[in-house]
This record gives sequence, structure tokens and C-alpha cells, in this order.
Amino acid sequence: MRMNPIKHVIDKGLSGLQVDSLRMNQILSKAKGGEPVKRKLPLVLVAALVALSIALTAAAATLLWEHYVLEMKQKEKSQGTYVTWPVDDKVALVKNLSEMGYIEESEQVKTLLSQATPEEEKGALADQLMLALTGQKDVREIHSDLITYALLGPEDFWTSAQRVWWTHAINSVRDTSQDPDELVLPLGHEVPEAEAIEIARAAIIQAFEMAPGALDQAQPVADLYTTKTRPDYRRWMVQFKFYKEGTSTWTERVYFTVVDEKGEVIADPDVGTPSLEEMAASYKELEAQKKASKPPIIQAYINYVEQENYAPFWDWSLEAKAAFSREIRPMMAQAEKQGELKQYFTQEGRVIAGGNLSLYTAFAYGLPGPEDIPQDAALEKAKQALVDACGASRQSLEGAASVFVYFDVTDPEKPLWKFFFGPNWVEEMAPGKAYRAQVDARNGEIVLSEALNWKELKGDDLRRF
Repeated sequence: MRMNPIKHVIDKGLSGLQVDSLRMNQILSKAKGGEPVKRKLPLVLVAALVALSIALTAAAATLLWEHYVLEMKQKEKSQGTYVTWPVDDKVALVKNLSEMGYIEESEQVKTLLSQATPEEEKGALADQLMLALTGQKDVREIHSDLITYALLGPEDFWTSAQRVWWTHAINSVRDTSQDPDELVLPLGHEVPEAEAIEIARAAIIQAFEMAPGALDQAQPVADLYTTKTRPDYRRWMVQFKFYKEGTSTWTERVYFTVVDEKGEVIADPDVGTPSLEEMAASYKELEAQKKASKPPIIQAYINYVEQENYAPFWDWSLEAKAAFSREIRPMMAQAEKQGELKQYFTQEGRVIAGGNLSLYTAFAYGLPGPEDIPQDAALEKAKQALVDACGASRQSLEGAASVFVYFDVTDPEKPLWKFFFGPNWVEEMAPGKAYRAQVDARNGEIVLSEALNWKELKGDDLRRF
């Protein structure tokens, strides 16, 4: 059962300011297009109309689900979760989700809703469709919470109003008599959410003595609440969440504070929130203890991670990669020579500190000199090679989700510009294509150009960056 929202943040967050949360399926519903427009309209106008149609359709579907899920929770309370439901109730759920636009009107759905289909087959079809929607393998895992996350995505990325609705939906089937607080909607006299976030950001950066952009990679989450002790005093609980690399639901670190309705950063004894100064002092003490217990190679790596605001290694600047390589690569080589490397790794081969040092130190990285071709010129050569040799489109390369850049000096006589183009998910949704190219930094010749399937990339492939 979900705990009281604000108190839960405090209880979890004060433990080293780290919060671990369960992985949630991040399945977003697909908006469906309408009939083709017969009149010829300007492309910009067509795009705007399509975007507006999709937004309105998604908003309407969300509102329908917000009402329907309340009924579903009551049904779960009296009848149990989905797996225990009669076939007719399962069919009704799928039918409603289909009408809301969350489940495609496929042949499976048509068969499910046909009166000629035997009841046993309907039950199996309903189960298959719900498993596909939620990404589960066992119908016993299906329940209203999981469906909601499948439809709306991770909760941290909802609006504060959606989180208010969701908390009330959950509270409709649980005892709230012991809850010290309640999420509420703004009345208009409070400091606005966006302003509260920026006030909290500045205060946390100052209290923890962070670099100005230290929280830029974090997801801000702000919830307005009142407490039973002071029901007329409104406060924003503002969190800045850092997620585990490659996820948007597995929280590794979180900084938080409370901003009241007047815009003041406060401690809140009603829910047990200490002052920022107290939290910063506790955090520094804990970090000092952790650093004292870590081997030098791990601590050196952590220093770089903190310096780069916890961005993944491939997003670091060339300067940061070069400095990291100069310091850490010799340390790794020495540790391997002395047989000390194994103690730094988990059974899965990842460094205990949370990164993969063996991957990041597979090559030596540096900075281009006056005799090397500039990055922009090398990038243009790389794109042209991928167009010519791999059939990549300019649109795909220009619209790549990400472009990772490396300057490889493993062979100092033959430095290489290395470029990795992440998938353009709009154009290349089905194959998930990514591209890689390497350019000789001295003569501009193409050393490597290839297309890759993003989903099939393994560690050994990544080493070839």
C-alpha cells in the first residue's frame, strides 16, 4: 500500500539523501491519427492540427481513466485484483481501455468483443491484451496501479495536479486517519510551482555548496501539501531526483526541501523535515565517512562523476574525458598488474561505485592538437561516410537523439575522432538504428563507418567507441 506522500519522502530521503524505488514499466500510450485531410493545407498547419488533435485526444483519454480507475479500485477492494475477476469484468476493462484509445482496435479486440467468441477464449484474449499493455508476463501482477503507470508513465513526470488526483484515488481505499499531511491543489495565493522549484534549487545549491548547474540533470518534483496540524498553511515539497543511468524511475539520489506559500525555505516539524543546513551537515559527514572507506581508484572516479554533475561518461566534455583518462587509466593498469582489480567489481562486472571503469578506460582519451583536423570537420566527414557507406539519411543523423564524441589517443601516432549517433526514434522507431564512425584525426580518412541495431549493442561493441 502506498505510504503517506510527504512523510514517505522524508523517511526515505534522510537516509544519506538517497532514495531507491521499484522499477516501473514506462509504457506510454500511442496517440492514433485521424482520417487523411482531403484539402491541401500547408505542412506547418497540418503539423499543428495533428499535434493539437493528439493533445486533445490524450487529455480526454486521461480524464476518462481518472474517473474509471476510482471504480476499478473499489472493485479491487471488494473482489480482489484483475486475476480474480469474472470474464465479463475483464472484457469490460479491455473494452473501456480500447474506447479511451489506450488499446488499439485490433482483430484481437474485435474477437474479444464478439458475441460469438466462447467465454474461455475471451478470458485468454483479455489476459493477453492486458499483459501486452502493462508489459507483464503474469496476470497476477496486473492491478490498477500498474495499469495507471503503463498509461501515464512514471509518476515523477506527471503534473502536480495528477499526483494530487492519484493520491486521492489511492486514499479512497485506505485508512488515512494516521496521515499527517495531504496533497492539495493551488488556490492561487501560493507562490507558483515553477517559482517554488527555482527557490528550492538555489537554496539547495547554496546549502550543499554545489556548482551552479549541479541540479540541471535532476528531475524536479513539486507537491503542494497541508498538514493536520496546520491545515491552512500550504507548503511545497520540492525534490530534485537523479535516476540510475539509463532509467527514469530508479532513483539513486534525491535532494529536497520545503518552500512555504510565501516562498520561504523552511523546516517542517509537522512531517519531520529538518532544515537544509541540518541536512547538508549530515550529508557532508556521511560522504566523508564513505570517502574514507573507498579505495583511491573508486574515489577518483566518483570525484569526476560529481564534477560532471552525475552525467553519464559519454556525455562528458572532451576535456573531462581526457583528464579522467590521464588519471584513472594508469591506476586501472596498476591495479590489474597487482591483481587488485577484482575487488572493485561486482559479480556482474560493474564497478561497485556504479560505473564501468573497464569500459571507460578501454581507450586513452585526449584533446586534439594544432596538427589534428577540427571536430566540426571530422563530424562532417563522419556523416558523409555514413550516408555513402551505410545508407543513413541526413535527416536521421541530424536528428539523432544524441551524438557522443571521443578523441582517442590510444595510438598517439594515429589519434582518432570517434562519433556515435543514437537512434532517431521518430524516423527509425522500428529498427532502432544507431550509427558509428571513426575518422583519422591527422589525414581525415574514414577508419570505420557502420550501422548498428541499438537493441543488440553489447559491452564489447561499446568498447569499440
